[in-house]
Amino acid sequence: MADGILNIISDNNPSPVVNLQPTPLITNIIGMPGPMGPAGSGSSLTGLVPYVNAKDTSFAGGAKGDGVTDDTAALQAFINYCANNKRAGIIPAGVYKVSKLYGKYHAIDNPGGTTTPRNFHIFGEGRLGDEGQLASSAPERTVISFTNATGTLFDFSTVGSPWPMRNIYLSDITLKGATSGFVLDTSGAFKCHFTRLGIWNDVFVGSGWKMNNFDQVVVDDVFIMGKRFNMSNGVGFDLRAQETAIDGSLSVFKKVLVQYIDTAFYCGEERDNGVDGNFQKFNTFISCAATDCNTAMILGDRWIGNTFISSQLRGDAYGIRLGSRADQNTFVGGVVQCNDETNAITSLYIGYGATPENKQAQGNVFRNVSFQTKKQTAPPVIWNTDGSSTLVKYNVLEDCVFESVNVLGLFASVGIQFTNTGNSHIPTGSIIRPRFNRVNAKYSYQGTMINIINPDDIRTLYGERVTTNSTVVLLRDFRPNADKAISIIAHVLAYDQDAPLTNNHAAYHIKAFAYNNSGTLTLVNTSKEVFESNASMDCYADVSGNVLRLFVKGVDGVSIKWTAKIDVIVMV
Repeated sequence: MADGILNIISDNNPSPVVNLQPTPLITNIIGMPGPMGPAGSGSSLTGLVPYVNAKDTSFAGGAKGDGVTDDTAALQAFINYCANNKRAGIIPAGVYKVSKLYGKYHAIDNPGGTTTPRNFHIFGEGRLGDEGQLASSAPERTVISFTNATGTLFDFSTVGSPWPMRNIYLSDITLKGATSGFVLDTSGAFKCHFTRLGIWNDVFVGSGWKMNNFDQVVVDDVFIMGKRFNMSNGVGFDLRAQETAIDGSLSVFKKVLVQYIDTAFYCGEERDNGVDGNFQKFNTFISCAATDCNTAMILGDRWIGNTFISSQLRGDAYGIRLGSRADQNTFVGGVVQCNDETNAITSLYIGYGATPENKQAQGNVFRNVSFQTKKQTAPPVIWNTDGSSTLVKYNVLEDCVFESVNVLGLFASVGIQFTNTGNSHIPTGSIIRPRFNRVNAKYSYQGTMINIINPDDIRTLYGERVTTNSTVVLLRDFRPNADKAISIIAHVLAYDQDAPLTNNHAAYHIKAFAYNNSGTLTLVNTSKEVFESNASMDCYADVSGNVLRLFVKGVDGVSIKWTAKIDVIVMV
């Protein structure tokens, strides 16, 4: 048997009948001319080359990637070739200065593009890190730097087209610009893959990535950045769907980071804006994160049955705003936080919306999620059923932690705050089994630990406080509705945290009755049973305006912890 030749010999025919020569190696790799190219140019565009190179001279002289030359024509010709011929193409490491690019046909700006973008792959040689810095010399990664200051910079959108973008791969590239619009638009994406992308919009008013009306896409290892150390007034990842679009489903978003932008993830329309969205169902988010934003996630209209695993959603005012017909979504693990010590509202707002019909949120489940607030008066969770208790129901918070993490050491005033009017109570079918941590006041209702605002019922409030001097401070307050009779029984315990066996401990049993007449609260009667090892300590109830208050007074130079359990009856 000769080298490289397979001899097949039979008994009837001892001579060789089949000779198979080994396939020669492909030697005309990137940057080297192939055996035949367009118009006989000898380009690497055809032949045995597995993918084409944006620097090939066949593409309007070839892209330079030096950060100075205008590479718009070259890169556009390169993308059009890949799209029209269903080829893969590489953009080598470098900084490519361009005005705007298209991944599709445009009658004026890109008449050479395809009307049916599908089955091609554009990839680079690595993206920048989330610091977004460019090397002073030729970088080792691929950066497309856009110069346009308005509109979409890289436009693949096929919304409104009967032929959505399909089976397109975009990977290992940084897209960097400063536009009032979006850096990247892939709306209409179907069965596309986007991996290891950096999307950077370095402007105060601008957005990152728009992908409306998507279906069966994969997004993996992507960061989207607004103006660093500032907050762009835009949307990081816009995942809404118009009502006229086909239903989207079965997409996977993994390791997506959004930072320095007003709204990080916009999933579904908020119907308060007068727009109805379309269904987006059974999508999965894994280890996605938002930080340095105002709202980490909006989960809105017709987002149904989606799963969020190990999310890190940290917004200044809101972690998650959930409403507008967002139903049957599941969050497992992770952290949801409102982290501005001045402007925080809540980490999770269930039933967000201005009108009752827009507050719908049904069957959503949160398990093993940590809800955190950095503002004492901002509850980790607001559960809003105001006027819409029939629409906000069957939601579950199970084995979740509610905590305050502010630097001043002030615990959140309440773990879960229900906001109701009239006789509305806990919504139908709700399950709440929390694990409170570093939350001062809680409300116990039928085995749960929550706070309900303004229902007519029997409730229990809790309060905790540490005093280090003799200044009179508020332990807990309560605001009833107008024209209510209120009876409270408060059990208060105080002890010296540093030396509990010394003479700085006390116990109080306070009874009070008050009546609220048109917003003016009157304390009708109060009584107090007391044990004090130090007579300078004190605890008492009073009223101010329409607020019933419980005050405590400690001892100078002594760290005293106060704990209160307050049983309340409110009735007309």
